[in-house]
Amino acid sequence: MAACRQPGISVAAIARQHDLNDNLVHKWLRESKRGDPAFSPTVMPAPPGAGLASGSPATHSFLPVRVAEDRPAYPRMIHLHFRQGDKELHIDWPAAQSEECLLLIQAWLR
Repeated sequence: MAACRQPGISVAAIARQHDLNDNLVHKWLRESKRGDPAFSPTVMPAPPGAGLASGSPATHSFLPVRVAEDRPAYPRMIHLHFRQGDKELHIDWPAAQSEECLLLIQAWLR
Protein backbone atom coordinates (compact mmCIF):
# COMPACT_ATOMS: atom_id res chain seq x y z
CA MET A 1 0.00 0.00 0.00
CA ALA A 2 2.82 2.38 0.87
CA ALA A 3 4.47 1.80 -2.51
CA CYS A 4 1.22 2.75 -4.27
CA ARG A 5 1.17 6.14 -2.50
CA GLN A 6 4.56 7.26 -3.87
CA PRO A 7 4.44 10.19 -6.35
CA GLY A 8 4.56 9.15 -9.99
CA ILE A 9 3.98 5.45 -9.24
CA SER A 10 1.51 3.43 -11.30
CA VAL A 11 -0.84 1.58 -8.97
CA ALA A 12 -1.67 -0.84 -11.79
CA ALA A 13 2.02 -1.67 -12.29
CA ILE A 14 2.51 -2.32 -8.57
CA ALA A 15 -0.64 -4.48 -8.50
CA ARG A 16 0.60 -6.55 -11.45
CA GLN A 17 3.99 -7.04 -9.76
CA HIS A 18 2.14 -8.75 -6.92
CA ASP A 19 -0.37 -10.62 -9.14
CA LEU A 20 -3.24 -8.48 -7.84
CA ASN A 21 -6.12 -6.89 -9.70
CA ASP A 22 -5.46 -3.15 -9.95
CA ASN A 23 -9.13 -2.32 -9.27
CA LEU A 24 -8.86 -4.22 -6.00
CA VAL A 25 -5.73 -2.27 -4.99
CA HIS A 26 -7.47 1.01 -5.86
CA LYS A 27 -10.38 -0.08 -3.63
CA TRP A 28 -7.96 -0.83 -0.78
CA LEU A 29 -6.41 2.62 -1.20
CA ARG A 30 -9.85 4.27 -1.01
CA GLU A 31 -10.75 2.23 2.08
CA SER A 32 -7.48 3.14 3.78
CA LYS A 33 -8.15 6.86 3.14
CA ARG A 34 -11.53 6.48 4.88
CA GLY A 35 -9.69 5.31 7.99
CA ASP A 36 -10.85 1.70 7.93
CA PRO A 37 -8.58 -0.03 10.51
CA ALA A 38 -8.42 -3.16 8.32
CA PHE A 39 -6.41 -1.12 5.80
CA SER A 40 -4.03 0.70 8.12
CA PRO A 41 -0.38 -0.22 7.66
CA THR A 42 1.01 -2.72 10.12
CA VAL A 43 4.61 -3.83 10.47
CA MET A 44 4.71 -7.58 10.96
CA PRO A 45 7.71 -9.62 12.05
CA ALA A 46 9.28 -11.59 9.23
CA PRO A 47 7.98 -15.15 8.91
CA PRO A 48 10.55 -17.88 9.66
CA GLY A 49 12.76 -18.59 6.67
CA ALA A 50 12.08 -15.24 5.01
CA GLY A 51 15.80 -14.50 4.84
CA LEU A 52 15.60 -11.58 7.27
CA ALA A 53 17.20 -11.27 10.67
CA SER A 54 14.99 -12.43 13.51
CA GLY A 55 12.61 -9.67 14.58
CA SER A 56 13.24 -7.58 11.42
CA PRO A 57 10.10 -6.13 9.87
CA ALA A 58 8.94 -7.75 6.64
CA THR A 59 8.42 -4.54 4.71
CA HIS A 60 7.73 -5.94 1.24
CA SER A 61 6.32 -9.40 1.74
CA PHE A 62 2.86 -10.85 1.97
CA LEU A 63 1.77 -13.17 4.73
CA PRO A 64 -0.02 -16.35 3.69
CA VAL A 65 -3.75 -16.25 4.38
CA ARG A 66 -6.14 -19.17 4.41
CA VAL A 67 -9.68 -18.24 3.36
CA ALA A 68 -12.39 -20.22 5.09
CA GLU A 69 -14.70 -22.04 2.74
CA ASP A 70 -18.19 -20.56 2.72
CA ARG A 71 -20.39 -23.49 3.71
CA PRO A 72 -24.09 -23.30 4.36
CA ALA A 73 -25.26 -24.15 7.88
CA TYR A 74 -27.12 -27.14 6.42
CA PRO A 75 -26.28 -29.34 3.41
CA ARG A 76 -27.78 -28.15 0.15
CA MET A 77 -30.37 -30.55 -1.17
CA ILE A 78 -32.10 -31.23 -4.46
CA HIS A 79 -35.86 -31.61 -3.96
CA LEU A 80 -37.75 -33.17 -6.88
CA HIS A 81 -41.25 -34.56 -7.42
CA PHE A 82 -42.07 -36.55 -10.58
CA ARG A 83 -45.22 -38.16 -11.91
CA GLN A 84 -45.30 -40.44 -14.91
CA GLY A 85 -48.60 -42.21 -15.44
CA ASP A 86 -49.41 -44.01 -12.20
CA LYS A 87 -45.81 -43.72 -10.95
CA GLU A 88 -44.69 -41.06 -8.52
CA LEU A 89 -41.19 -40.25 -7.37
CA HIS A 90 -40.08 -37.89 -4.58
CA ILE A 91 -36.36 -37.22 -4.33
CA ASP A 92 -34.35 -35.41 -1.66
CA TRP A 93 -30.74 -35.70 -2.77
CA PRO A 94 -27.51 -33.98 -1.65
CA ALA A 95 -26.64 -31.28 -4.19
CA ALA A 96 -22.97 -32.27 -3.99
CA GLN A 97 -23.97 -35.56 -5.67
CA SER A 98 -26.05 -34.04 -8.46
CA GLU A 99 -24.53 -36.24 -11.20
CA GLU A 100 -25.64 -39.41 -9.42
CA CYS A 101 -29.10 -37.88 -9.00
CA LEU A 102 -29.26 -37.23 -12.74
CA LEU A 103 -28.33 -40.87 -13.48
CA LEU A 104 -31.12 -42.09 -11.18
CA ILE A 105 -33.69 -39.82 -12.84
CA GLN A 106 -32.59 -40.86 -16.34
CA ALA A 107 -32.87 -44.56 -15.39
CA TRP A 108 -36.30 -44.01 -13.85
CA LEU A 109 -37.64 -42.21 -16.93
CA ARG A 110 -36.67 -45.04 -19.32
